[in-house]
Amino acid sequence: MDNYFEQGNFEPFVYKRLNEVIDTYKNDTDSYVVFDYDNTSIIMDIEDNLNVYLMEHLAYRLTPEVLYETLTNPDYREELSQTFDSRFKNATGFNLAEDIYKEYQWLYDNYISLENRSEDLLKEIKETNHYKTFRAKLRLFHTHVNSKLSRRPSNGWMTYLFAGHTIDSFKELCRSCIKESLEKPFEKVTYESSENIPGKSGVVISTFKSGLSVPEELLNLYRAFTNNGITTYIVSASPRVYVEVAAEMLGHSVKVDNIVAMEFEEDNGVITPVMKADSPITKGPGKTEAIQKLIMPKHNGKQPVAMFGDSIGDYDMMQTFTETPLCVIFNRHMTDDFKQLIDLAIEQYNQKDARFVLQGRDENTGVLIPSQSSISFGETEPKL
Repeated sequence: MDNYFEQGNFEPFVYKRLNEVIDTYKNDTDSYVVFDYDNTSIIMDIEDNLNVYLMEHLAYRLTPEVLYETLTNPDYREELSQTFDSRFKNATGFNLAEDIYKEYQWLYDNYISLENRSEDLLKEIKETNHYKTFRAKLRLFHTHVNSKLSRRPSNGWMTYLFAGHTIDSFKELCRSCIKESLEKPFEKVTYESSENIPGKSGVVISTFKSGLSVPEELLNLYRAFTNNGITTYIVSASPRVYVEVAAEMLGHSVKVDNIVAMEFEEDNGVITPVMKADSPITKGPGKTEAIQKLIMPKHNGKQPVAMFGDSIGDYDMMQTFTETPLCVIFNRHMTDDFKQLIDLAIEQYNQKDARFVLQGRDENTGVLIPSQSSISFGETEPKL
């Protein structure tokens, strides 16, 4: 059997199985693979980075009233009534939203709405308690909403705070964010709100893991599939426009039409924070639905020959498409149901035709490591 791409830091058995799949399906015109994007095709999350980029540059185009309406979408009234972090008993979604709104109003009046903004003024603004409180509470809000709540077609989505941008200005925003994120170190950043502005939710602390990288091994793998007649698809829970920009900038070998991701509504060319009607919610079962409805019909109803993922958002597709011969899992030490698939990969190690395989990485440096084990953020030793 030939090797179709350089091994680099691919785990040896993962590398072997990938080459076997390419060797088996390279002459099948209906063969294709499905990649998740965040923390699979890249290391770290582009949407997470965008949220922080918007905060750090105050690159919003929302009035305070529209921002508050976005944060308090009535479709999620029950969820917003709950405490978002058990450490902070008063930090319900509604309380956080009200505090965020009040600080945003100050930021809007003193910076965002001004015509002649400067970097010097931004630096001054970012030293204020208003900004520090806004940043810490919005980050806490964003983390909970994006990890715990579910999107639905036609519903507003509370963290699409890039709304108000045109598609062109959003693309430029995404490019700037990716460029800046690639230059940042991989580190844990902590945000704390001001004791002088407790607001309704009280003093809160939130965190962000900075950094972004694209392992060369993944780019080589994308190219190997493409060069051997196996079609590559990305199915992502990030906004589609953003994934298109990222894939082009970072060098993923995939056609724009083969990117399936979250779609938002527009109003006269301006983005609105609403999930597009009749468009799949490309996470969990919605990711499976997107593959069934939008991809499989292009390939005579066949299932993917390989799938790539890292988390519970990929669990359903890997469980559903049982005819798929290979599922590559990037080890992020998940403890939810996705751990069942990690355990299967460990159990099937070195077995002929293993369906699940496990790839390790170092989250402190943003690279793959040739092991099933991964080095978690802030740690020095790899763990399985």
